[in-house]
Amino acid sequence: MCAEVDYEDRGTYRKVPPPSEALVERTRQVEAGMPGERVPEQAWGTFFAVSCGVMDMGSFQRMFEARRIALSYLAMQRARYARRHGGGTGLRCIGD
Repeated sequence: MCAEVDYEDRGTYRKVPPPSEALVERTRQVEAGMPGERVPEQAWGTFFAVSCGVMDMGSFQRMFEARRIALSYLAMQRARYARRHGGGTGLRCIGD
């Protein structure tokens, strides 16, 4: 989760785009529906930010599982939309 890392091979942290609003919203919805104690509000900012932060392992595991479920849901929704609207495979044959 740390934004600045100096690896031994001199690699640098590669900037990644922030998560979509749909992913953040769905993840929070999934987490709200999970049994057990809710994750503290300040942990959400740390979880989705590309920065250093501290949170307890239980909160991280709960949010990680909720994100995994949310990603699966959004992927299925996108696939269903593509089939209904003729999404095709995205492959194109080009002659030599």
